[in-house]
Amino acid sequence: MTHKTTFFVVGAIFLFLAGFLLGQQELLFMSCMLLAVLLTAHLVASYSVRRLAAQVRAPLRFYEQETRPLRLSLTNLSRLPKFFLSVLCRAAEGLSVTPTEGHFLPWLPPRGSSEVKLSLTAARRGVYQLGPVQVTSSDPVGTAEAQASPGEAVEIIVYPSFPRVETAPIPSGAKMGFYQEQEYPMPGRGREFHFIRPYQPGDEFRRIHWKTTARTGNISVIEPERPAVNSVSAFFYFPADSLAGSGSHTNLEYAIKIAAGMAWAVLKAGGRFEITALGKSGLLTAQARHLGELERILEVLARTEVSPDSHCVLERISGFAARNASPDNLVVFVGRADEALGNSLSRVSLRSRNVTLFLADQESFAERSDRPQWLQALASGARQAVVSAPEAADPRRAGRPKARWPRPRVIRVHRSSDLSALVRQGCLVG
Repeated sequence: MTHKTTFFVVGAIFLFLAGFLLGQQELLFMSCMLLAVLLTAHLVASYSVRRLAAQVRAPLRFYEQETRPLRLSLTNLSRLPKFFLSVLCRAAEGLSVTPTEGHFLPWLPPRGSSEVKLSLTAARRGVYQLGPVQVTSSDPVGTAEAQASPGEAVEIIVYPSFPRVETAPIPSGAKMGFYQEQEYPMPGRGREFHFIRPYQPGDEFRRIHWKTTARTGNISVIEPERPAVNSVSAFFYFPADSLAGSGSHTNLEYAIKIAAGMAWAVLKAGGRFEITALGKSGLLTAQARHLGELERILEVLARTEVSPDSHCVLERISGFAARNASPDNLVVFVGRADEALGNSLSRVSLRSRNVTLFLADQESFAERSDRPQWLQALASGARQAVVSAPEAADPRRAGRPKARWPRPRVIRVHRSSDLSALVRQGCLVG
């Protein structure tokens, strides 16, 4: 009950008592009319929010800091009109809907519908709930008000925004890696025929194999041989207590933007990108073979969060030693540098392995002094584990020269970092 309703009720009671004591029929009539108007307003408001159907038409996937149109469709399922409706779409924290006060509909015809146009903006990447639609009916005076929430909420995935760095694979004979350059056609490796596969969104039409398409009736494309760097596998190791910063300026957000930029650069250059991270639902993995599958990587990044179950990521890193087809390059985004991470890296296969660590722990992100003690401990511990394990398993290798652990490249991430430069450094994995 609003203060206006209370005022009308008290006024009606006062008029009734005054008319009864003074014997004035006009005051009694005014009191009854006041109560009748108040009751009618409540009945109309309560009826106006019933038998309504609402539908939210919003982009289910878009990028942070991007503004997209939002349409709310409200349908009257009754044979009588609805009056004085205010339509508002609820949005979780991180999303903003404008105008914030909603949209006013004076009336909704019987069996009719009306569409409301709003704007939706995401402040940062993530997974959010949009809706349900909130419909409020109130009389012009404001004595009665009723609310309802027809329809259901929809899930909105906001991809991280990231710098797009143009890269190209280094031609054959050069050192394996990427360099900052515009992509251009190259003969030989990376352009030769490899096999024919079904068409996938994002494939270039000039790669269509017309003979196979005509014979099978399905569009088929030529898959070329992969370039010099054909695979990158990225991991996110961010335990629960490793978050530094606030809002959209945290070490995790910076690492996610760098990973998204690397994925775009690698896929655009013709490589393959794989990612492993943790979210609310547990372990998240995705793999992309071309630029048309970039959204698989971006969706994992949108769902990535700090988690106490970070040991799952360490097990995945350790498990790469037993894989038959291991990636050329291993990139780990580190939220906390500890011995568990060093032990996992020590088990990684040494064959053609390039390891890059993006160090985004709390001390590095706060731009404090360097931490050579951690780097020395990690390098020495990993090197010792890799050298001693094969000798213990195979006594015949006791007299042979010891294998050397390739020291991982460490790239520090801090608040004033140039994200484009960090993406470029991460692509220089050779």
